[in-house]
Amino acid sequence: MKLVNVSLVSIMLWVGSTAWAIDIDQSTPKATALSFAKALEAGDGKAARQLVIGTDQELGVIDATIDFTAAVKKLREAAVKKYAEKADEATGSGLTVDSSKALEDTEIKEEADTATLTNTKAQASQAPMRMKKIDGKWKVNLSETFSGAAALGQNSAQMQSMLKDWTEAVSEVADEVEKGQYTLPVDAKQALDARLMAKLKAAPATAPATAPSEAPAQLPK
Repeated sequence: MKLVNVSLVSIMLWVGSTAWAIDIDQSTPKATALSFAKALEAGDGKAARQLVIGTDQELGVIDATIDFTAAVKKLREAAVKKYAEKADEATGSGLTVDSSKALEDTEIKEEADTATLTNTKAQASQAPMRMKKIDGKWKVNLSETFSGAAALGQNSAQMQSMLKDWTEAVSEVADEVEKGQYTLPVDAKQALDARLMAKLKAAPATAPATAPSEAPAQLPK
């Protein structure tokens, strides 16, 4: 399966370590983008919100992404405990993304108080990240960024709804792994894929058309 482009906030980062307070740097577009990636990775919703501007609905996508990364962390921890070095076979490599590499292959175009970050190796379905400088600090402009995703047939309401569904699916499988329901990691992975596909099929026809079983659309590298 492919996966939905929920633009920058679909970064389904590996959160295998405990959440921590991050150091926020908004001095440049690149610094803000990296801080934002680290905030999502750490599950730090307060920091993530500090780094963006947008409507309440758009901020809801940020919150939904934080919840999703928490579910992924839960699954990752359960898989490591159950399958040790074979944990990746249960979660899939797509849920292992390093925020320190989030800005590789990124083209940054800065003009006055706006900036655009584009992943030069991104798929055509990935929208660039838009930023705006406010009171000397760069912030991710969710409205402008999501407008690019909307042009590709997605909107923030759909993103938020699907992220919530995926969070529920991942959390369910994590609980089942903890209970020892899957002897082999591949069994857990199949269950995860099936659960995500079921959520996808149950979604409205206008919802994103793909599920997160492979590496997701990321913050522009």
